[in-house]
Amino acid sequence: MSYLKCISNALQAGKMTSDIADAHRIEFDKNFKKYKSKGYNDHEATRAAGKETYDFKVQERARKKVNALQQARVNAQNKFQTLNYKDAKGNKNIIEGVRSIFDQDAGNQILSITNMKRTELGLVHAPIAEFLEKFRTGYFGRRDKFQKMTTPLIVKEILEPGSTANPLAKQFAKAINEANEIGRTRTNQFGGNVAKIKGNYLPQPHNATKIGRVSQEEWTNDIMSFLNLEQMINSKTGRSFTREELVLELPNTYDAIRTEGVSRLQPGARMGSTMTANKRLDHRFLVFKDAESYMAYQAKYGDEDVISTIYQHLESISRDTAMMRALGPNPNSGWRFLQDIIRIDTKDLPIKKQQAIRSKIEGLENLYLAHSGRLNSAVDKWWAMGLAGLRHYLTSAVIGSATLLAQSDFFFSRMTSKFLGLPAHKANRKTLTLLKEGLKKDKTWSKIAVRSGLVGEHWSTIASAANRYFIDTDAPILAKMFSDATLRASGLSHLTQAGRWSFGMEFMGFLGDNFNKNWKQLNKSFGDNVLEKVGGKSYGKTFTQTLETYGIREGDWEIIRKTKLYDAAIDDDTLKAGEALFFKPADLLKRNDITPEYANLLHGRIMEMIFTETDHAIPTAAMRGRAAVMGKDKPGTFGGEFKASGLMFKNFAIAIGFTHILRGLRQHGLKGKAGYLVPFLVGTTLMNMYSHEMREVLKGRDLVNFKNMNADQIKDYIVARMIGGGGLGIFGDLVYSEAEGENFGTDLPNALLGVPVAFARDTFSLFTEPLKYFPGGDDPEVGKELSKYIKKYTPGSSLWYLRAAWERIIVDTLQSLIDPGFDKRNANTVKRYQKKEGRDYWWYPGDIKPSDTPQISQ
Repeated sequence: MSYLKCISNALQAGKMTSDIADAHRIEFDKNFKKYKSKGYNDHEATRAAGKETYDFKVQERARKKVNALQQARVNAQNKFQTLNYKDAKGNKNIIEGVRSIFDQDAGNQILSITNMKRTELGLVHAPIAEFLEKFRTGYFGRRDKFQKMTTPLIVKEILEPGSTANPLAKQFAKAINEANEIGRTRTNQFGGNVAKIKGNYLPQPHNATKIGRVSQEEWTNDIMSFLNLEQMINSKTGRSFTREELVLELPNTYDAIRTEGVSRLQPGARMGSTMTANKRLDHRFLVFKDAESYMAYQAKYGDEDVISTIYQHLESISRDTAMMRALGPNPNSGWRFLQDIIRIDTKDLPIKKQQAIRSKIEGLENLYLAHSGRLNSAVDKWWAMGLAGLRHYLTSAVIGSATLLAQSDFFFSRMTSKFLGLPAHKANRKTLTLLKEGLKKDKTWSKIAVRSGLVGEHWSTIASAANRYFIDTDAPILAKMFSDATLRASGLSHLTQAGRWSFGMEFMGFLGDNFNKNWKQLNKSFGDNVLEKVGGKSYGKTFTQTLETYGIREGDWEIIRKTKLYDAAIDDDTLKAGEALFFKPADLLKRNDITPEYANLLHGRIMEMIFTETDHAIPTAAMRGRAAVMGKDKPGTFGGEFKASGLMFKNFAIAIGFTHILRGLRQHGLKGKAGYLVPFLVGTTLMNMYSHEMREVLKGRDLVNFKNMNADQIKDYIVARMIGGGGLGIFGDLVYSEAEGENFGTDLPNALLGVPVAFARDTFSLFTEPLKYFPGGDDPEVGKELSKYIKKYTPGSSLWYLRAAWERIIVDTLQSLIDPGFDKRNANTVKRYQKKEGRDYWWYPGDIKPSDTPQISQ
């Protein structure tokens, strides 16, 4: 009996649905054509096609069963965790429970997708620490001569092992292969289906625009000449592709790339219904025969920056692994399951409360879509890229002094350490060590941080520190180069990364230092002051309470502390044995005395704790904050771009709200809330006073003297610094300036609508000012508008150590030549500061050199 006859009989007997029968027939027809093209007669082709179709369907069915079991297991776990989640008041709250799955909560033991993605990325970054350090981009995103010369050799070593005599190329190729294999095995561990190809793998970006410019025939002919059919594994058969099979597959591949996946959509099918477990089969479909072929294809149809391609691949596979860990092999199904249990759990609520629940479900959906990447896809790419580029350009012009504001990180780090029961000073001391190391070629401690599982954002992305201050989005590379140059030159990028690495390393180091202590002894292990040395606690939690918050209990601690400490000297010959001993959480995954499931759980909880608390120590924008504010507004839409503009440089304030302020509000009772929030408010206000005065000095003004200010002025000054300490410095300046009766260049529309709108207004004014020369117009001030425009929007002009010289020597000199009212306006500005702040200048506007040194105003 033929295979098709068997299918028909099964359909008639009700043992198979029509959809499944159609799928069998389609697969059979494809295989039949393949064998006919090989010269088989009808009978032989029918038998061969039937056997191959049957084998494939058996494998597919087995894989579906495994994935179904994995999905059911994850769903059951999520149901239990969310139904039993309790908020800060001790009440069950399923909405907050589900939200904790998507983003860190700092108040429960649920592993979040946000931190699981970081955890997975840390695992694949660890083996390439040396590579990340050597191949980090320079200023303006440039690749240096060494990188340009070595990259082709690395590609050659990956695809053709042993083909070069370059030891560094061999070393880096081995590290990249290890990182790729870790990514592949990790995603398969949680339900993925990524085949192990023959040989090594390099990700293959395909540029839809470039491919769309040529015909299907031209692209097929080009790529066929580059491919190694023997190493290309057909996921359906488990064997190498034949030329005939490939000819049948490539047209579909061409259409899918050219249309960015639209050609594979089925009318009526749910968007994004493809299982994450299977999505990477396409990514490993094409295998190039050698390095020359790979590079030639990337030059014509892909991306020539192989280094960035590798980083993007590792980040992408880490995200997919995290999604499957949290929601199962089919995250879409997992998300629908969560929606269903919310509706079931809240079905008996009054109508009004159910309406509120529906609104909250939509907010949760925004989190899901943001993690899956669908909210980041631009509706209108040209508008999205253009306005994102503008935001990055403006960043290069106005954020050069943000390093002074970021000095508050030292306070946040100390406060977080104290709250957790960690030594308060060690993380800040390590930050200073890393800052010093940044000035040297030797990056020993930085590489230790990456090897320990802490992600190297600063080394693997351009303008990564900008994420602290505005909504992250894709942008033209040239614009990102400008912002990256300013962020690096100002020191903000390095300060941010050094702070995050330092806190994480000290956390791991503290854990390892106390492996010799049992659970009861652990509470006496901090000892920062006299009270703590005897086991007391003046503030925050004991360390065991911190561990319990993240689901690590006494039995878990006994298992964890048996892990062998990591000696960094093994990977770095500049260190002495025993000089740098750490507990590396990833070493839990290598232990044979515990199950892989338990090892993953412990590793996940430790990394959830470290990454969540690092976001408190060095406040970074939370996913839930972005999703809450942006909603479903995508890049390239009016709503999306309007919000992205308005939120520019306010992301830091959102991060403060979702970390420290939320943590303070969650403390029990008024005493607990005040115990956290009052020190927070005092500390941030004092730190903002410091950073504000430093900025004033760099603008050529003296330090403030409260003796020369009345009570109202002092009050307004302190209120402004309190607001600025929470990350809303622009509003602090606005409050203070309005109290003084002058806007100092800041007004309410600029503060609310964002810097891009202010830029548009200034650009409009610059072009309309000459129109005032026509009869009936006001007195034109072209010189004033032009010089102000140059002063505000020149890239790098706000760099804190160049600002005074730039404004006085360059801008003031230019303005004095083209602005007739320059001297009078400067005199009024000086008088205003002297009268209303008691603040004088050490470098007066219009002077070519300073008249004094900065001092407290008299």
